[in-house]
Amino acid sequence: MAATIKTIAKETGLSLTTVSKYLNGGNVLDENRVAIEAAIKKCGYHINYIAKNLKTGHTNTVGVVLPSFQDVFHTGLFHYVECFLREKGYSVQIVGSGGTLEDEKRSIMTLLNRQVDAIFLLPIHGAAENARYVVENGTPLIVGDQFLEGVDADFVLFDNFNASLSAIDTLIAAGHTKIAFIGVDRKYYTANQRYLGYREAMRRNGIEPHEEYEQLCPDFNIALAKEATCKVLDFPDPPTALFATNFYMTVGMISVLNERGMKLGEDISAIGYDSLFVSDLVYPKLTLVDQPLEEAGRRIADAIFASIARKNQFAEHHAILIPAKIIEGNSIKNLKNF
Repeated sequence: MAATIKTIAKETGLSLTTVSKYLNGGNVLDENRVAIEAAIKKCGYHINYIAKNLKTGHTNTVGVVLPSFQDVFHTGLFHYVECFLREKGYSVQIVGSGGTLEDEKRSIMTLLNRQVDAIFLLPIHGAAENARYVVENGTPLIVGDQFLEGVDADFVLFDNFNASLSAIDTLIAAGHTKIAFIGVDRKYYTANQRYLGYREAMRRNGIEPHEEYEQLCPDFNIALAKEATCKVLDFPDPPTALFATNFYMTVGMISVLNERGMKLGEDISAIGYDSLFVSDLVYPKLTLVDQPLEEAGRRIADAIFASIARKNQFAEHHAILIPAKIIEGNSIKNLKNF
């Protein structure tokens, strides 16, 4: 006869309430946890999730849709989201969108058919259609990394505008006015916000941007970043500082500087983005804009829990902005000293 929760309670001498609390992801005393886990192993107990879901109306599962499993930012963010969800007893169903609206829709349908309690979506850039479908289905939705107009959901975003503004202010404070912006096409939400932050920093400091220094690559690609970096460095009047605005741009920029034998902080000044391990691999250490993924993962998980609790019904939704920070290295030459 299959073991039940009553079997575990009898084996441990604990109340059904205590055993149930543990099985549902709640906190119990350490000695009770040890006793329950030992009893589960001895009795071969398994939770009947089908029966539990029918009774509670919840699957204790959150669906996650990622555009790419190869992207360092996406997978890093997912790692922390999953950690915080598991702490509360939730499992995760992760699917890829394949980078197309059609694949994203199919992935979302898969999660909805599995009756996940909520969906965390890193959407195809600028596309709100599939996000609206989730909301219309009545499933709580949390959107990360970009804002989608007309979507009634919670958004957890990095403050890309002010992160970029702070990076450029740092370079200007060191005496740089000829600053190259190595970014991505402004059709992408994050890329546009970072470009606007760069432009605002230049405007506030009374510096007229050199349009030829503004290199906007058509996509997130290291080879394109290398081309853009070479282009600005080969101008007759090259910039004194480079700002690479994402992981791919940073790797491409560093690659070109290495190939040309240019030393950071001496031959050229630079700030990178999102590449902590790259910063530690280059010498001198690269100054970097760091997006705190662990903090973002916690805020996303909190938004998911709140959305599930209110069942997405008649509640005010929020856009949560997470500030990035500048991690100082030794890659900026102070021109005011010369």
